Amino acid sequence: MTTPSHFSETGIAIYANEPLLFAATMKFQQSLSQMVNGYSHIIAANGGYKSASISMTMQQEEIEGWIENGLGRNITVYNEGQQPIWNGFVNDIEVSMADLTITLNCLGYIEWLKAYTYNSTTAATTTINAAINAVLVADPNNIISSDYTKLTANTFSIPSYTNDDNLALDYINGLVAMGDAAFNRYLFGVYANQRAEYTVMPTVNEYIAQVSGLNVKRGPLLGIANKVAIVYSTVDTSVTPPAVGVRKKTAYAIDIASQNKYGIIEKILSSGGSTDANATNIRDTYIGDAHEPETTQTITINAGEITTPQGRVIEPWNVLPAKWAFIPNFMIGRIPDTTAMRDDMRYLFIESLTFTAPYGLILTGAKISKLPQILGQLGLLGVGI
Repeated sequence: MTTPSHFSETGIAIYANEPLLFAATMKFQQSLSQMVNGYSHIIAANGGYKSASISMTMQQEEIEGWIENGLGRNITVYNEGQQPIWNGFVNDIEVSMADLTITLNCLGYIEWLKAYTYNSTTAATTTINAAINAVLVADPNNIISSDYTKLTANTFSIPSYTNDDNLALDYINGLVAMGDAAFNRYLFGVYANQRAEYTVMPTVNEYIAQVSGLNVKRGPLLGIANKVAIVYSTVDTSVTPPAVGVRKKTAYAIDIASQNKYGIIEKILSSGGSTDANATNIRDTYIGDAHEPETTQTITINAGEITTPQGRVIEPWNVLPAKWAFIPNFMIGRIPDTTAMRDDMRYLFIESLTFTAPYGLILTGAKISKLPQILGQLGLLGVGI
């Protein structure tokens, strides 16, 4: 990979247009690329385009024009192939008149889903993707695109219910957290041209990451997931998954901060005893899916070269989250090659990334579990795991 020495050498182009809210009455377009001193963006698996920062040097007259009319302007960033790699709006502006510099702090259009409430008043059962579609259609500002072709069908049915003044994004996050009937994880975000995307988490690896720096954190051991996990009194560990014997609760909470959350889950676990379907799902996910105490595994890497498994170089500004990346120079010889990706510490599911021009790239990911979707279907969104 050729390392750019200056922003212009990346081939990235940045354009500013009139705010979407005033597109019919206010026309504006400006290419910012030649004035840029620094650029960075953050993209997340849940949320899509999150934020961006653009610092520039301008003449005083131009700066004053941005101070007066710049808030809300639509920002689109293109790669060297003229494909959008970030899109959002100017949320605030910082100016230093002494050295004629201006910084545009931008947010992705997912933030507009916090700008209106959504009230569901029907008792009809519907699918998750249809429910998400209904929230987007209700956007009173028409900011989110009406192109819903990226909303993947999810036939898992949920009963609609009357809710009072939930923010649209909170309602969507609750729907997304449920996953599907098999407790597979789904992702939601707003990307280029304000188009919403809803899709199931991928199951194949798409990136090879040669890293220049690596930070790993596992734990805590006594997290919520282990407190809801049920260890059995007779478990045959010679088979995979371990054979389930007599169910015996050994989960416990020792810190006051977690006891309230754990108390909610404990009631669900004990409500139907060993035959309760919800309790069984949580227990068997721990035994059959994790095969070990469930802990958070967070990996942050300073990426060197990113390639496809076939060896094609991916420039850092074109890397996307919600994809698996394999780290070949980590845990060498410690993990069998037959280990499933979700259990293999050498694989990183990219939860978020930060790109800083011209070549800085930080990837952050975590261990993947079905437990969050199980808790989501139990109505326990927000209970930490």
